[in-house]
Amino acid sequence: MTRAARYRVTRRLSVLAFRAYCALSYIFLLSPMIVVIGASLNGPKSTNDASFQFPPELRLAWLSLH
Repeated sequence: MTRAARYRVTRRLSVLAFRAYCALSYIFLLSPMIVVIGASLNGPKSTNDASFQFPPELRLAWLSLH
């Protein structure tokens, strides 16, 4: 393998590793927001119920004006 070919392989792997690192970082940083949005769509049926239920039962009724 020539020096130029080795450089291209190394460069390609480093770019792939950097992109994977960026994608995992975004997933790590955005996952709490996704959980909060999911919890807000699943409002409690009464005040005695827990405010978070998993798996969520998606309801938008509490968002409507009464």
